[in-house]
Amino acid sequence: NYLYLGLSFALIGATFALIVFGWLLILRRLDVRLPFWKGFRVWFLSALGKYIPGKVWQAFAMVYLSRKEGITVEKSATSAILVQILSIVPGVSLFIVTVKWVKLGLRGWSYPLLLFIPLGLFVTYPPVLEALVNFLARKLKREGIHFRATYATVLGLMLLYLLTWFLYGCAFFSFVRAVAFVEAKHIMVFGGMFAGAYLLGVFSIFVPGGLGVREGALAFLLTPFFPLPVATAISLASRIWLTLAEAVCVGISLRGLRASASATENRFGQGKRARSG
Repeated sequence: NYLYLGLSFALIGATFALIVFGWLLILRRLDVRLPFWKGFRVWFLSALGKYIPGKVWQAFAMVYLSRKEGITVEKSATSAILVQILSIVPGVSLFIVTVKWVKLGLRGWSYPLLLFIPLGLFVTYPPVLEALVNFLARKLKREGIHFRATYATVLGLMLLYLLTWFLYGCAFFSFVRAVAFVEAKHIMVFGGMFAGAYLLGVFSIFVPGGLGVREGALAFLLTPFFPLPVATAISLASRIWLTLAEAVCVGISLRGLRASASATENRFGQGKRARSG
């Protein structure tokens, strides 16, 4: 169904834009203002690092590219850590509530999972969050930094990332509807499944881009709705779908980078000619 397929790409584009916007808001709390398109370029060019084993290369790439935009190493590294924490807490919470509770039933063994939600709220309390970020910064041999934010601001940022996960889920649901039938009432459950599988891939430190881990988890979670071969096919196809969307954003970023370099070269050339004259 090409209508749903087009809708899935439109929603994933909106999701990517919201992710970048969330990062820029975090930078503002660190007294850094970066235009949206520059932030977009830094984010997606650095995202290429997640396909290298180790999971640290994306952060290193973000720090390197941010320095070219005049952002200090401490502030870019702090923003990268904050993005991870403030997006993981709502993502895992969405997975627990929608998948474990709404669809599959809350079995006795899964009750402890609900403790993650108050734990996440405690970890993101500003004094605790700042202490955690500075601890991680010291582990990376960087100086600590003050994160200027109230608890209301932090909760607002987490709500933004919760909306991001919801849009991710809507995009994934639209993609599934493009290739197979599923009732619209399950859209929230599909959002939780996608968030859980995606984050499991992120937590797989030595697997580049969560390749295989995310697909296996997603195929398993889809089995209440589809036979295993169909669930596996949808899971594998979703990797191609998401990679293609990311590739488009990387292409846009590279084109913008070349245009920026060309403009800089032209200004340099004009200045040189003026001095020569």
